[in-house]
Amino acid sequence: MAIFVLFLLPCSAQTGEHIDWPRWCGKAYLPPYPDFNPGGQVVEPPKLQHLSLNLRFKPRYNIFLADESEGEFFIHAEASRYYGFPWPYMEKDDDYWPSDVNFTITNTATGEVLIRNMLNSSRTVLKAASDRPVYRYKFDLGKFKPSFAPYEVTLHATPSFQNKHGSPSWLIEHNFSVKSEIYVLPSKAKGSITRIDNLSGGLLFRNSTPGSKFEPFFPYGFYARCEGFLCDKENYAANIKAYHSLKLKSMVPMMPASETSGHLYGTLDSLNMTYMYDLRQSYKNHSAVREQVEAIKDSDGLYAYWTFDQPDGHSATHVPMWTASSLIKKIDPYHPIAVSLSCDNYYFEEYTKAADIIVADVHPIGASMSASKWHTNCNTTYGNCGCDNCIGNVTDIPTRLGHIAQFERWLNHWPKPKMQSVQARPGGENHLPASPSADEVIAMSALAINHGAKGILPWAWPVDDEITALHSKFAAVMNKGIVKEILSKTTPKRFQLKKHKLLDVSYWLFNRTLMLSVVNLSKDSYVGPLKFDVPHIEPISIQHVLWGNASWDHREVELGYGMKLRAFTLDPMSTNILVSMVCCENYPSLSEDFD
Repeated sequence: MAIFVLFLLPCSAQTGEHIDWPRWCGKAYLPPYPDFNPGGQVVEPPKLQHLSLNLRFKPRYNIFLADESEGEFFIHAEASRYYGFPWPYMEKDDDYWPSDVNFTITNTATGEVLIRNMLNSSRTVLKAASDRPVYRYKFDLGKFKPSFAPYEVTLHATPSFQNKHGSPSWLIEHNFSVKSEIYVLPSKAKGSITRIDNLSGGLLFRNSTPGSKFEPFFPYGFYARCEGFLCDKENYAANIKAYHSLKLKSMVPMMPASETSGHLYGTLDSLNMTYMYDLRQSYKNHSAVREQVEAIKDSDGLYAYWTFDQPDGHSATHVPMWTASSLIKKIDPYHPIAVSLSCDNYYFEEYTKAADIIVADVHPIGASMSASKWHTNCNTTYGNCGCDNCIGNVTDIPTRLGHIAQFERWLNHWPKPKMQSVQARPGGENHLPASPSADEVIAMSALAINHGAKGILPWAWPVDDEITALHSKFAAVMNKGIVKEILSKTTPKRFQLKKHKLLDVSYWLFNRTLMLSVVNLSKDSYVGPLKFDVPHIEPISIQHVLWGNASWDHREVELGYGMKLRAFTLDPMSTNILVSMVCCENYPSLSEDFD
């Protein structure tokens, strides 16, 4: 009987607003659903007997438009112990290097060749360390007719081995093929379009204003409640305008489109507000999904569909999710679909299959105190009490994002964009007994960005004046043109100060512009000066201190050593972000991994 009650609690949350019950995350549920396989956890795959060539490919964007003339494919190739195909001389010795790869990419249905080229395996594949692609090839997009359905494409690879011993005839046995898909959609005059850059994982957004182009897009906006905000019939417009005046340009309205709420979305569109549309209550009802997607798909502010909310925490079945996603794509392939996950590792592959964007829903502050509130024990039978496998501090944010990236690697998936649901509401939110401090609020957002998040979604508006002011100021920084461009078009690179392991540091480099973000996780101050010896980068000027009260300078700290950034006095649990120009005019741009 006790287990039956545990099963009902999470499911009841599906019919109301987002509620962080103590999640079970698969540790105990009844009955098992037919589409659930035993296990449910992503684990490190078994190692292959021999090093193999692992090759994946994707189009540059998840969607192209018919009025574009040129397409591009990215190829990720690596020597792998987990996935791939046997390849000549992959285990290199003194005489042989891995064979280069002759390949073609074709339209699977027609056999038409889109690209014919070669990968130089010996130079790049053995050194590949990134999840992102290492090769790019352009092709004529006009070879595809516009269609709402994706085209399947095939990459066929054959060895191209040449050395002093000649080319062995048995290389033909190593041929293999891998598949992907490409959307080439009809041009769209009405409403917005969002597409995903498969190089950086960033988003690009375009509205229907004549002459508008795809622009870098970094959504930073609250989940917004119906009660006391959006459902106030007399004051909803004033409420939304007040929200917008705080430099908050994005939102996740928790209110479906209907005859009575259409004015709300019209107000958002009129203010050029972007929003993720909430379908989480409707995804099991195909008629409701169709009706709402048809009603909202041509809006100017729509950037994505929030279709699945913590399905892992509710032990929701997978098939209805997959079916809903397929239906949405048929009606509106111009906008991506998001899923928010509360569990650390529970049927990750199945719950993310139906989504284009993964939202990490981690609210750690006070999680360790939740057991007393819910009168339950936190153990492997009864669940996680608010934050699955969490320590209960801000480091749970990068830990969860790191786990998601690891699971994608273990599954051999192309990495999807990640966003972070950030704990922001003070105590009394109804699910956690403690609230983050002001410093923790910003630290959690900055840590998510440091570890690759492509959007920040605080839970939930309205909040108190202090939290409002913090997010207003931080969102204004993230909405700056150069910051949006950096975060959308590049991926963060990690940097460790050997003697200061409690400093979480990431940097981005885009067209010789460096952005550096430092979060001090310590309870103590660092007085400094702290030298940030970012590899192969020499700053020549500090352009903007975007956030934080640390003092910065740049100088040649050792003769002949080159210019380095230095920081003074990093306060406990503080965040500091700056933008610097780097040397020199002929310095190579590292804006993309290929350079």
